Amino acid sequence: MIINEKTKIYVAVPAGVKTGGPELLHQLGSVLKSNGLPAQMYYYAVGAQSSAVPEDYLKYGCETADTIEDNENNILIVPEVKTALLRKYKKIQKVIWWLSVNNAAFFNAEVRKQNAKKRNNRFIAFLKRLRINMFFSKLYEKEYKLKKIKKLRVVHLAQSQYAVDYLMRNGIKNVGFLSDYLADDFITSEFKADKQNYVAYNPLKGKEFTAKLIEAAEGKIIFKPIQNLTRNGVIELLRSAKVYIDFGEHPGKDRIPREAAISKCIVITNKKGSAAFAEDVSINEEFKFDDTVENIPIIIEFIQECFARYDEFSEKFESYRQKIKNEHETFDKDALTIFARTQSD
Repeated sequence: MIINEKTKIYVAVPAGVKTGGPELLHQLGSVLKSNGLPAQMYYYAVGAQSSAVPEDYLKYGCETADTIEDNENNILIVPEVKTALLRKYKKIQKVIWWLSVNNAAFFNAEVRKQNAKKRNNRFIAFLKRLRINMFFSKLYEKEYKLKKIKKLRVVHLAQSQYAVDYLMRNGIKNVGFLSDYLADDFITSEFKADKQNYVAYNPLKGKEFTAKLIEAAEGKIIFKPIQNLTRNGVIELLRSAKVYIDFGEHPGKDRIPREAAISKCIVITNKKGSAAFAEDVSINEEFKFDDTVENIPIIIEFIQECFARYDEFSEKFESYRQKIKNEHETFDKDALTIFARTQSD
């Protein structure tokens, strides 16, 4: 990338959305702006949602832009779910930041259907119309999208080692690594853990398997969902639970397992997505289970063992917690290295 005194950096973010990805995009805008780089947030519409900056993100002090100036000095950064935005501009320097893999447009069923109609790709339409070999139809679409992305001449950044691995296996070799960090309210405030024998979980992650696990453990283990809570409510729940489970898809380097770990929960996951990579979910393999029906009794027994041996097991997460505490400093350093002004300025 070429960054000079004329450069403007636009960070595209979905309007009015409060999830881990949009927060991370604001964090990038904040670190660039606070270090003298002209970064602005460009909000794109998502349904009927408001374009106003969510209150939780006002603390990042980001500037906003209503339009994007399409010239060779400027840079447009988009999350992997909004690669279509890049095609609107011809001259601007383009960056895709892969905050997830599974959530990319070509993995999303609804987006995939819309794109198939727009493309008028006869081969895919023929397969879908006859309902023949849908696996190969979807696989073809993924490859088709990746080929189009490669032709965009973009810089690729990855938030997780899982994304790096995926991109490299699909022929995108030059991938920069730019991860993320947890919000300060999980890191800086001191607390005295008053741990109880129950399990916290996100009901939106791995719903089917988690429901089976909860049903099988009825009368043996108390499960508390992370839902309908304020941010402080989430913090309080994680700080009181001894165990956090996550049997979701782990499309990127998810925040909640780290929020749980830093809150001194024992974290138990499956081996899908980023959870398969020690660089992303840095917990001992003994805390990772294949989410199969056969493993449900084993997982229940292990959770009960975590309750009984909490102090011993909790010690095994200290290196992970220290890594999480260092992520903010690492993120700032990596972001400023990637977006450093060229030496010729």
